[in-house]
Amino acid sequence: MELICAILPHGAHLRYPSSWSSSALSFLMELICAILPHGAHLRYPSSWSSSALSFLMELICAILPHGAHLRYPSSWSSSALSFLMELICAILPHGAHLRYPSSWSSSALSFLMELICAILPHGAHLRYPSSWSSSALSFLMELICAILP
Repeated sequence: MELICAILPHGAHLRYPSSWSSSALSFLMELICAILPHGAHLRYPSSWSSSALSFLMELICAILPHGAHLRYPSSWSSSALSFLMELICAILPHGAHLRYPSSWSSSALSFLMELICAILPHGAHLRYPSSWSSSALSFLMELICAILP
């Protein structure tokens, strides 16, 4: 770890052990922040949890241009699934109406059904849950009817 700090031009602020934990994982997270131009707002540990998953979610937000509205943890649950759903909404141009959790259930299945409706041009009449049962089978049958000429 000391050697990496000494060799990398970006490693200067990591040079002294007092600036990072002795844990290899913590060091790796610090190093990523130091190297990535997008990692600046992640540079200080106080801005993210020590959890590798939380850090990964923060990093994705920092790198993706579409991730700006996800940048602060207060805007999404600490759950990886919830974050993934938010991220899909942020990246997909069709995901705009899904952007806020209040518009869909926290259920992964419900979200998937909403997402299919948002992406498919034929899915317009399926767009609002009130038009179909929450049952996956019912939704599948509705979807087949909507797609087939």
